[in-house]
Amino acid sequence: MRWTKLNERYRPAVALARLILQSTAFDFENDGPSRGSTLLVNMDRVFEELVGHGMRRALAPVGFTVDLQHRTSLDHEKRIGIRPDIVVRKGAEIVAVADLKNKRTGAISPGDVYQAIGYATRFDLPEVALIYPEPPPYNELTVSAVRVHLLCVDISLPPAEREQAIIHTATQLVAAYRS
Repeated sequence: MRWTKLNERYRPAVALARLILQSTAFDFENDGPSRGSTLLVNMDRVFEELVGHGMRRALAPVGFTVDLQHRTSLDHEKRIGIRPDIVVRKGAEIVAVADLKNKRTGAISPGDVYQAIGYATRFDLPEVALIYPEPPPYNELTVSAVRVHLLCVDISLPPAEREQAIIHTATQLVAAYRS
């Protein structure tokens, strides 16, 4: 194939297609080594992209903006960097913060809760959320004056149902905001 300005944009897709086609079968009949390729998908990133962009689409029509991977500092001296996955604004005001956790929820990680409380403290919010791909063992917990909501978006659902789950979770996320 000859690459030109007209088709250059397809080069990565063609390379991926070739990789997949070359790796669809292994030769286990012959003795000796077999060669193959792997395709690694960062499922944490997939979860963050699906849910984050879905939240953005769900909340935009009702006047909220959603920042994804919002970089800021935990402390006033700007020594400790933080990056919440989802920051929801109404105008300039930050009204909700959530972190996405692509992990099993048999037991909620204390580190995840500490992180959420750090976000709530930094943004002076009484509530914050952790969002998982499966239902958590309980809906919320309260630490001092901070309520941590444990929410779920099942990304294994068919697209239309997944979009409805994202809309439902987005609604829960901003429910505490009073306009």
